[in-house]
Amino acid sequence: MLDTSSTDIIREKPKKFLSIMVIGVCSVIVVSALFFFTGIKNVFSIEQSYPLDRVRISQVTRGDFEYSISAEGKLAAVVEPTLFASSEGRVSLLVRPGDKVIKGQTLALIDNPALVSEHQTVLSEFDRVKIDADRFRLDANIKKIQSQQDLKLAQITYKTAKRKLERYNTEDAQLAISLQDYEAAQDELLIAQAEYENLQSTTKLLAEKLQFDLRAKQIETENQRNIVSEFDRKVKELTVLSPIDGQVGTFHVKEKDLVGASQPLMNVVDLSVFGVEIAMPESYANDLSLAMPVVINYKDSSYSGTLNSISPEVNNNTIEATAVFDEMPTGKLRQNQRVSLKIVIESIPDSLVVQRGPFLQSGAGRQAYVVKGDVATRATIEVGAISGSEVEVLSGLIAGDRIIISDTNMFNNSPQVLLR
Repeated sequence: MLDTSSTDIIREKPKKFLSIMVIGVCSVIVVSALFFFTGIKNVFSIEQSYPLDRVRISQVTRGDFEYSISAEGKLAAVVEPTLFASSEGRVSLLVRPGDKVIKGQTLALIDNPALVSEHQTVLSEFDRVKIDADRFRLDANIKKIQSQQDLKLAQITYKTAKRKLERYNTEDAQLAISLQDYEAAQDELLIAQAEYENLQSTTKLLAEKLQFDLRAKQIETENQRNIVSEFDRKVKELTVLSPIDGQVGTFHVKEKDLVGASQPLMNVVDLSVFGVEIAMPESYANDLSLAMPVVINYKDSSYSGTLNSISPEVNNNTIEATAVFDEMPTGKLRQNQRVSLKIVIESIPDSLVVQRGPFLQSGAGRQAYVVKGDVATRATIEVGAISGSEVEVLSGLIAGDRIIISDTNMFNNSPQVLLR
């Protein structure tokens, strides 16, 4: 029997890893197909789509939330007195708008001939009253001296009559004088005593009367002096002086205008201290209080300030307030220059914060669309304080979430929206 072993071909058994690879490839194909068809199903299950480039998206972050109000204001000098005419007359202006002035410098003169003439009349009347009072004082002193002299003579007469009667009362005198002389001496004493006592009373009453009349003259003189002082003040105020160091601002009259009493003439501005005048909607009235911190933006720089005055009333649906710089900016400030500012109402640390947008009105502050990939999903949220640029998120979102902050009314409250 022939041996055929030399022509046999040895075939190896198929390796096991080829089977495993085939199984793996098939699995990948199956899983990919599953995901593909699932994604297609999800896409087709979304009710609405919207262009991605027409929405604004902002990321939720964690940090300090600053409840603030954005406002516009204008620079205004904190000290800006208005000078008024003290009385009617024709005005002469000695400065021009923009001139630098110092305190006490003469800025204008008011010509009032009638007031000057009346002032001279009052001065003359004061001199007359004063001379009359001095004359009365002199006459009163003369009367007092005369009264004292009469009283002294009456006293001497009384004492003389008394001594005479005392001599008549001695035994030797009674034997030497007649009864008639004795009785005459008694009568003289009584008359002298009566005159003396009467002059005592009269002198006292005269002194009181002179003192009373002199006081009346003094009051009359003092009243006339007050009238003179008032006219002195009025005439002095015809010269209009600068109350501060500063710069002449706006003129309210022209050269040689006829002005009335209390009519404004001009403003003087203290350029060393500026503040910001603010007008805000009355809806912020309950949020504002004095000493609130303020950030003032001026010439691409920010300056800290403080709210130092708030109007107690609302005019034309706005409330007015004033803020001052904590430290004045360097450089030249100009009156009525527009600036923007931020009033810090409250600062809340460690809060979820997102940029403010129209989505608050669209969802009434209770819902937002969270963006993941190209799908925006509606979520229920709760917001807290709302500032001019940011919103505090209380629940429904976490840090890192991206939400649509533009108007979402066009989504028609759909649970999901595909962003194309």
